[in-house]
Amino acid sequence: MKIPEKNIYRDLQIYSRNMQKKPSSPRQPNFPPGTDSVHLSEKSREILKIKNLLHAVPDIRENIVTEIRTKIEEGNYEIDSDKIAVSIIKESLLHDIEQIIQSEFSIL
Repeated sequence: MKIPEKNIYRDLQIYSRNMQKKPSSPRQPNFPPGTDSVHLSEKSREILKIKNLLHAVPDIRENIVTEIRTKIEEGNYEIDSDKIAVSIIKESLLHDIEQIIQSEFSIL
């Protein structure tokens, strides 16, 4: 775009005046210092407490890992296939029930 030279000085003056009128940074509301506060609901405090407790729980329970590792190394670790099968079926049924509830009630 070409700017006609006859108006360039006038345009620069207008631009300069407009820039001088505008504040250099956005205006901050005039609140007295120290009046900011945050109020958390009881529910949010509970959630925060639970979150902190969960972070304190280790991802790996070393005592159980050590116990199983020792049994495997000594050849004493027994696998209960019935217990595993029941757990798999139970987990599958719970998953199916959850899917039914989600589709029927759209709550989860």
